[in-house]
Amino acid sequence: MTDSRQARSRDSIRAVLGLSKSASPLRVENRARELRGHIEERLAHASSEEFAEARRQEIEHLAQALLEAGTGPPPLPKRLWIAAGSGFVLGVLLCAGFFLMRPLVGDEPAAAVLPGYGELSVDADPPASTWKLFHPEDERLLAEDAADGRPHRLAPGLYRLRVENVDCPDSWQREVKIVPAEIQRYSPSVCRGEGQLVVEADQPEARLKIDGMDVGSTGSVPRTLRTGTHSIEVEKPGFVPWQGTVQVRAEEPLTLRAQLVPKPETESPEPAGTETAAAPAPAPAPPAEPPGAAPPQAGQRPSSPDRGATGRGGSKSWHDAIRHQLVSDFDANASGSLDLREEIQSIPCPVLLSVESSYQSGGLAVDMIHLYGFDGSDAPANTLGITPSMRGYAYDRMKGCGLRTGP
Repeated sequence: MTDSRQARSRDSIRAVLGLSKSASPLRVENRARELRGHIEERLAHASSEEFAEARRQEIEHLAQALLEAGTGPPPLPKRLWIAAGSGFVLGVLLCAGFFLMRPLVGDEPAAAVLPGYGELSVDADPPASTWKLFHPEDERLLAEDAADGRPHRLAPGLYRLRVENVDCPDSWQREVKIVPAEIQRYSPSVCRGEGQLVVEADQPEARLKIDGMDVGSTGSVPRTLRTGTHSIEVEKPGFVPWQGTVQVRAEEPLTLRAQLVPKPETESPEPAGTETAAAPAPAPAPPAEPPGAAPPQAGQRPSSPDRGATGRGGSKSWHDAIRHQLVSDFDANASGSLDLREEIQSIPCPVLLSVESSYQSGGLAVDMIHLYGFDGSDAPANTLGITPSMRGYAYDRMKGCGLRTGP
C-alpha cells in the first residue's frame, strides 16, 4: 500500500513539475530546486506579510510533496500528513502554475531546451525595441526583454506578444502560440508609416539637419519622415545652432519654428600703433539645396525607394532607409519584412536598379548583391528587409533585372 501511494506521489510531482513519468529522480530534484528558487525570489520581493506567508507555505508544500515521492529526507511524522496533503494540492499546483507559465529565460543553448518547452525569438526594427509577453485573458505581464533576436524558452500555450520602442508612437502586437520543441520567430517593425514635418526659421537661408543629415534649407516645404523620434538642428553662420527633437506621427502634419540667437562678439583689443588687418572676405553662402537632396513636394510620392536614403551608399543609415522603404511599399502581409515570393516578385526592376545605383554612390569595391549576401555569402538577417529564406529567390529576381552579380 505504501509503495503504491509513493508511486502515485512520484507521478503527481512529475506532472506538477512538467516532467514525464520516466524522468529520473535527479531531474525531479533539479526541477524542484528551480521551482523553489522561483518561489524564494517572489518571497524576497513580497509586497505584504500575507503574500510572504503564502510563499512560505508553498515552499513547505513543495518539500512535503518531495518527501511523499521518496526524493527527499525521511517523511514527516504521521500527524502532519493530513495538513501537508491538503496543502500540497493548493500550494504546489499554485506555485507550479506560476512557474510553468512564466518564460524560462536562460543561457542554455537551443539543444539543451527542456522537453515540453518551445522557444520565442523576436528581432524588431528599429533596434533598441523591447517585447512584452502577456497572459491572453487577464492581461498579466509574464515577461519582457530586448527584441534582439535571442531565443527565449517558454511553456507551451497561447500568449499575447507586444513589441514597442520608447521613440515610436505605435506598437506591434499579436497572439502567439508556443508549441513544444519548436521556435517561433517574428521580425516586426514599429515606427511604421510616415508623417510630414515643416521646419521654419526666423532667419533666411538657414540650413536644416534631420538626424544629423543636411537636407537643405528651412522653409515651408514639408519633409516626409518615418514615424518616431527625430533630432532637428538649424544652423546659420553667425548664429548659435538651434537643436531639438520631435516625434512624428503617421498622417499628422507638424510645424516647428526655430529662433536663432546671434553668437556673441569676441573681438580682442588691438595693440597700440599697429594697423588693422583687412577683414577677411565673407565665406560663400552654402548652396540652396545639396545635390540630390531636394525633398518631394507635399502630397507627391517619389517613384524609387532611395528617396529616403541618407548617408553614403552601403552605410548603415543608407541600408536602414532602403530597408524601411522596401518593407513599407511591398510588405503585403504586414509581417515587418519581405518573406513571401509574391512580395519579392512585386518589386519592379526599375526600383531594384535604382537601389543598386544609390548603393554604388558609396564607392564600395564590392557589389551590393555580394555585400548583402544574396549570392550565398554570409550576411546579417533581413538585409534590405528580405528574410534569409527569400534571399536566394531575391537573387534570381535581381539577376533577371540586370543587377551586377559579380565577374
